[in-house]
Amino acid sequence: MPARYEPVTAEVIRWAIDESGYSAAEIAAHLKIDARTVEAWCKGTGRPTVGQLTKLGKKLKRPRALFFLPSAPANASLSPYLRTAAGRKHRELLPAERIQVRRARRVQRFVASIIGDEPRISIPAHGLGTTPSIAADDLRRWLGVPADAQTAWWGDARKARDAWISSFERAGILVMQLGLGTDGLRGFSLPHPTAPAIAVSTAQNDPARSFTLWHELAHLSIGSEASCLALSAENSDERRCDEIASCALIPEDELRAVHGRQTTDDRLSLIEHLAGHFGTSLRATALALIRSGLGSEGDYALVERERPVTDTDKPMAFGRGGMSRAHRRAREVGCVAVGAIMDAIRSGRISELAARRVLRLDGYELVEMGDAFS
Repeated sequence: MPARYEPVTAEVIRWAIDESGYSAAEIAAHLKIDARTVEAWCKGTGRPTVGQLTKLGKKLKRPRALFFLPSAPANASLSPYLRTAAGRKHRELLPAERIQVRRARRVQRFVASIIGDEPRISIPAHGLGTTPSIAADDLRRWLGVPADAQTAWWGDARKARDAWISSFERAGILVMQLGLGTDGLRGFSLPHPTAPAIAVSTAQNDPARSFTLWHELAHLSIGSEASCLALSAENSDERRCDEIASCALIPEDELRAVHGRQTTDDRLSLIEHLAGHFGTSLRATALALIRSGLGSEGDYALVERERPVTDTDKPMAFGRGGMSRAHRRAREVGCVAVGAIMDAIRSGRISELAARRVLRLDGYELVEMGDAFS
């Protein structure tokens, strides 16, 4: 039987491959065909077979129906601020990272369509002229978390992380915890008037996740969407967001009090002790020392040089703890998204099928998730 070629749209094929981050050669290697064949699909001088199109869709994590559209979907492309991760060494997002950003944005838009136009979430706005400490204090007040409330979390990084996530979610922010790999992408921000979203990498340990939460909230406060690397550039929006996070997590008065009681001359030991006291990352602590005049840029460089992977070091884990896929999805998309979706199902505003598609769950798993939020 002769091969059947699919009447796909070249523009859509070209767009989908470009959005994926894969090169034509990488796609060709996966499909076990010549790169010139893939290039012909993109130019419209060739067409894929049924089997080739199925494999292409699976590789790009796109539905087959997409490739038959007359043109690329409007407003579906990732912006340059999301496609390129910002940091000391900017880089393009890896294909797996782009998939997670697309999925997060899909969940965000789905939740926004459920919520409607109201209520709008008014995150305090801060321009570049606002000092990081003032911005941090303003955002903390907006979250309803006074500085003295943090004393109950100091020394317990897991408790602090969970407390910050809860405070962000009470404010209406979608907090997503995603597998972003171990290549340095710590999180990203997706502004929206009714469903602002923050994603943090599960590759980070608890102190680093708290730091990333605040870093991404700082991005939302200036209305910027961004993909952020672990090492931030100096004299940039990334460094400013780091400083706001540091101000929020480590109040200066307490820092000075704890610092004054230390006698060690070893800077790294001092930074590690302070980080343990506040339950924060070493980088957040180094920035706090610099900000308060108790340290210098050399402290930050010291942390980067001597503890380059601290933010991804975790206690030894034995197995996955029996976490079901429904519970993993709930952690990925967060309580705000799950709550909105389940309420919409119960009220008949959306179908279970629509919810299953966006959450990537089967019917039994959706019921399990619903029972957990009933």
